[in-house]
Amino acid sequence: MTVPRLHSQAIESLLQSDGMPYERAARFGTLGRRSLLALRRALAHHPEPLTPAQVLTHDMVRRRLLLLNSWNGDSREDRRVVGQCLGLEYEALQERARELAVGADIPFLGNLEEMWHVLAVEDAWTLLGTSLTSDDFHAFRTAALEVLTETDPTLALDPAERWKAGLVGARRRSSETLRSGLAQSLALLGSMGEELRGPVGVTGDRWARLVVRDLLQHANADDTYSLWRSLGDVLTLLAEAAPEEFIEAMHQGLSGTTPLHAGMFTDSQPNSMGLGPSSPHTRFLFALEILAWSPEHLDDVVDVLTALAVVDPGGRLSNRPLASLVGILSAWAPNTTARPEDRIRVIQRLMRRHPAVGRKLLLQLIPDGHAVQMVHPGPRFRDWKINIAVTPHDRWSVTTAVADLLLDELSAAPELYVDLIDKIDDLPPKHRAEVARRLTELADGPEDDAQRAVLHHALRDQISRHEEYSDTAWALPADELRPLQAACKALEPQDPVQRHAWLFQAHWITLGDIKRRDNFAAYDAEILARRATAVGETLANGGLAALVELASATEFADLVGIALAEHSGDHDQELLSWIEGDDSPAREIAAGYLRRRLWTQGNELRDRLLSLTEVPQTQATVLRLSPEAASAWSKLDELSPEVAGHYWREFSYYGLGSDFPRSLDAARSLLSAGRPAAALDLILLYDRKAGSGAEAAEIVVTGLENLIAATLNDPEIGRLSSRFQDLFALLARHHEHIGRQRILSLEWQLFPALGFEAEAPILQQTLVEDPEAFAELVTWAFRSSTSEEDLGDTVEPENRRNIASRAYRVLSALRRCPGLTADGILDPVVLRTWVITARAELAARDRARAGDVQIGQVLACAPRDQDDLQIPETVRDLLEEINSSDLERGLSIGIYNKRGVTSRGLLDGGAQESELARAFREQAERVRVWPRTRKLLKALAESYEADARREDQEAERRHQGLE
Repeated sequence: MTVPRLHSQAIESLLQSDGMPYERAARFGTLGRRSLLALRRALAHHPEPLTPAQVLTHDMVRRRLLLLNSWNGDSREDRRVVGQCLGLEYEALQERARELAVGADIPFLGNLEEMWHVLAVEDAWTLLGTSLTSDDFHAFRTAALEVLTETDPTLALDPAERWKAGLVGARRRSSETLRSGLAQSLALLGSMGEELRGPVGVTGDRWARLVVRDLLQHANADDTYSLWRSLGDVLTLLAEAAPEEFIEAMHQGLSGTTPLHAGMFTDSQPNSMGLGPSSPHTRFLFALEILAWSPEHLDDVVDVLTALAVVDPGGRLSNRPLASLVGILSAWAPNTTARPEDRIRVIQRLMRRHPAVGRKLLLQLIPDGHAVQMVHPGPRFRDWKINIAVTPHDRWSVTTAVADLLLDELSAAPELYVDLIDKIDDLPPKHRAEVARRLTELADGPEDDAQRAVLHHALRDQISRHEEYSDTAWALPADELRPLQAACKALEPQDPVQRHAWLFQAHWITLGDIKRRDNFAAYDAEILARRATAVGETLANGGLAALVELASATEFADLVGIALAEHSGDHDQELLSWIEGDDSPAREIAAGYLRRRLWTQGNELRDRLLSLTEVPQTQATVLRLSPEAASAWSKLDELSPEVAGHYWREFSYYGLGSDFPRSLDAARSLLSAGRPAAALDLILLYDRKAGSGAEAAEIVVTGLENLIAATLNDPEIGRLSSRFQDLFALLARHHEHIGRQRILSLEWQLFPALGFEAEAPILQQTLVEDPEAFAELVTWAFRSSTSEEDLGDTVEPENRRNIASRAYRVLSALRRCPGLTADGILDPVVLRTWVITARAELAARDRARAGDVQIGQVLACAPRDQDDLQIPETVRDLLEEINSSDLERGLSIGIYNKRGVTSRGLLDGGAQESELARAFREQAERVRVWPRTRKLLKALAESYEADARREDQEAERRHQGLE
C-alpha cells in the first residue's frame, strides 16, 4: 500500500501545538515531508534502533555527497562540480545516487525531478561526520570556493533591466541548489564544533572557518563589491558557519574613509516603475540579526550595525541598520538571549562611541504602546535562539537605563527635548517628572522665542491630548499632568506670533479643555473665538504686518484671515489690495478674510468690494470667494470679458454639492477658458441627470478633442486618471447624436490612456461589425508573412511604430465576438459571414496566418450554448469548415487568456489546473462529432496538465525545503 506524503504544514502545526518552537517545527515539517521514517528517527529519544544499516558503510561517495548536500542534475556546471568533487564521471555517480535514494528504511538521498539532496541532513552528519577524511575536506573546500566565488552576472545589467535577466540568459553557471547545499554544509560544520573532529584532530568548525575566511577575503578584495552582493543568497548561512570570520570581514569592509560596505545600500532611488529596487543590505542585516541571538556575539554585532547606521544613506526600504539595533536591544521583545544587564551595557558602550546614532536608538527603545516589534529569524543549525520570557522587571530596568541615558544627553543635545516630549507618556513617572522640572528650569534660559515656541507647542499638544481623552486608561492622571502644565506655562513665548501660531497649524486643533467629540458645534465656535482673540492680540501688538508674520509661521494662512474677519470687519479695502499682491501669505490671509466676510455679509458686500477695485483679476477673485456660484456667474455678465477669463481659469469646482444645478454651464465655461480636463472631470462629478445626457456628451466630445489638440498637455489631466472609460461609455450611449465616426476617432487616439482591460465601446463594436476594419488593424499590427511590403512607405517610421503598437493593444483588448445580437444570442450566419470576409480581406493583405490567430482569439469570446461547452456549436462548425491550424491556435490562446490572473497558496500546487484539465478532457469526449474541436480541447487539457505538474513540483520543492 502506498501512503501519501504528509503535509509539511500539518506536521509543523502538530509539533508547535506540542510546544516545539516555530523554527524547529518548520524544519521537522520539511523533514517529515521528505521521509516519515527520517522524522521518526529525528524525534526519537533513542534513535539507534532506527539507524539504517547501509549508513554504517562509510564509503567516499556518501561522505562527499554529504558535504555537497544538494545539487541540480539538470545543471551542466553542477554535474561537473559534483563529478570533480567525487572523482567520478557524472553518469556513474548518477547511478550510485539512484541506489542511495531507494530502500525500505531511510534513504540517504532524496530527489525531486533532478534536484538531489541529502534526505535528513542533520542526522546524516551525526552518523557520518566523524568519518570524513582530509581529502574529503580538501575536495569540499575546492568546490565551495569555486562555486561561491562566482559573481552574479545580473549585477552587470542596469538595475531597471534586471527583471529581464532570465530572458537574456544572465544567470550563474552553478545552480542555487548547489550553492545552498555547500553553504548549509559550512553552517553544519561550524555548528558541530568539538563534536566533529576530522583528521589530525581538526574540528569541523575549524574547517568551516578556514573556508569562510578565504571566501570573505576574496569578497573584501573586490573593489566593485560584486562578490559581496553575489553572496547575498547564502550570507546568513556563512555568518552562522563562522561568526568571528564574518564579523571580522564586516569590520574590514567598514574601515577607511570610503568603506567598501557602503556599497550595500542601493535602494535610495526608485526604478523606472517608481518602485525602490531590492537592496543587498537587507541580506547583511538578516545575517547580523541571526548572530545577535548569541550573547557571545552581541557586542560585535552591535558594533557592525552601528557602523552601518553611520554610513546608511537612507532609502525606501524600512529594513535599516538602526531598525535592526532597535529590534535586537528592545526593552520589551529583544531579539537576543542576552541578559538585560548585558543589553544595558551594550547600549551604554554604543552611546560612548557613537552618540549621534545612540540618541536615535535611545528614543526608539522607549516602549511605545502602538509600536510593532518584528521577531528576527533564528539560526538554522545553532541553538542560540531560546524562548525567554521578558519579565516586567526586565522591561523596567532596560527602559529606566535608556531614560537615564536620554536625560544625560539633554545638556549636549538640547534638541532631544522635543523628542522626549513626544515620548512623555511612555517615560517612567520619575523621568517624566524630571523632564518637566528641567523644562521649567529651561524656561528661564532661552531668550529665543522661536525655541521656546517649539517646546511650548510640543508640550501643549501632549497635555491637551491627555486632557481630551482623560476618560481613557492610557491618559495621564491630573496630578501627573500638573508639572507638565507648569512647564508649558513657563515656556509660553512672549511674542504673540510665536505664542499663538499653534492655533493655526490645522483646521482641527485639540484644545483639551473643550472636547470636540462632546459637541462639534460648541468646539467650532470656541476654536473660532480663540483664533479671533489671538489675531486681535497680534494685531494690537504689530498691526497687519504681524498677521503676515503669523501666517508665515503656520500651516494654514487662510485661517488667520478667517479669524481676522471674525475679530473685525474694518479691513476690507486694505485686504482687497493684498489680493493683487505677490506675497503668498498675505494673499492667503486676504482670501480667508474675504471669504468669511462674503459668506456672512452676502451679495451686498460683494458688490461693494467689486466697486472698490477695477483690477479684473481681483474682481474675479471676489466672485470666486462668494458663496453662491450661480449668483456670481450672473454678476460676471455685468463685468468685462477679462474678468470672466480670470474667473474660469482659477475656478475650483469641488464642494459644490451633489445636486449642483448648473454643471453643464460650468463645464462649457471651463472649456472656453482652456481647461478641457477640468470640464470633463466636472461632468463626471456632477452631471447625474438622464435628460442632460446628450448635452453632456456634446461637451465631453469637445473636451476630448481639445485635449488631443493640446497633445494631452493639460496640467489637470491627472484628475481624469482611469475615468476616460466612463467618458467613452457616456459617448457610446449617445453615439447617434454625436456621430459614430467622431467617437471612433477619439477612442482610437486616446486608447493608450484607457489603461489595463481598456473599454472603447464604439471602436470595439466597429471591429466586430466591420471585418474590413478588423483586417486593417491586423495589417498595421503585424508584418507581412511572405513579402517585404511595408506600410512605412507612406508613414514616418516612428509614427508607424506608434500606430502598430496601438493597433496591437486594441486587438489584445478586444473581448467581443461578431454576430452577437442585442439579447446576447450568437447569430451563426452573421458570425460566419464576418469570419469568411475577414479571412479573405486578410489574405488579400498578405496577413492570412497572423489574421487567423487574431480571429481565433476573437472567437474565444463567443458565449456558451445551452450545452455549456467552452466552444459553442457555431464556432465548432467553423473550425471544421475552415480547417486552419492558425485559427485554432488563436482560439486556444484566447481560451487560455480568458482565465486571467490566478492566486494560490505557496503549498497548494496545481489543483486548479488539474480541475481545468479534467473539465477540458470531459468536454473533448462530448464533441467527438467535431474532430478538430476535440483535438483543440485535448491540447488545452494537456497544457493544463503540464501546468499542474509544474505547480505541483514547485509546491513539493517548498514542502521539502528545496526553495
